Amino acid sequence: MRVTLARWLPALAACVLSASWALGAVSDSQPVLTQDEILGTWSNHNGSTITFTSYTNFTAVAIDLTAGNPAGPQDCDSVTGSGIWEFLSPEGDSAGGGYPQGNQIWLQFRQSPECDAQLDTWEINPPVGLCLSFDPDTPCSSASPWTKES
Repeated sequence: MRVTLARWLPALAACVLSASWALGAVSDSQPVLTQDEILGTWSNHNGSTITFTSYTNFTAVAIDLTAGNPAGPQDCDSVTGSGIWEFLSPEGDSAGGGYPQGNQIWLQFRQSPECDAQLDTWEINPPVGLCLSFDPDTPCSSASPWTKES
């Protein structure tokens, strides 16, 4: 029995489309957000929140900066406090709040400077999430990304 490609092409196309659709639910893209899109409260399923209250200020409740990062600062397992935030350049550089949009966010705590952290934006089923940035080879590796509350 001779099998031709033409006979299996429709089935192969259906499999490829199904796989593409299934993989589309998990994206590795880093969307660029504006300052207006960041403003508001972001929460995760561990009860942690980050509220961006203005174009430079934030308050955080119970951020675990050690989750998923064994090399992280041990005194930063439940950080609650306020500080300033800014977008970083695509290269990860600071401009003192000068970037109006981005996909990397720097959090600088007033009370706990040893717990300063970087967040990355990621597309997560489909809302945008904020993830702690530890390793560029494993994006959004934090166990509990924050999503914006409506």
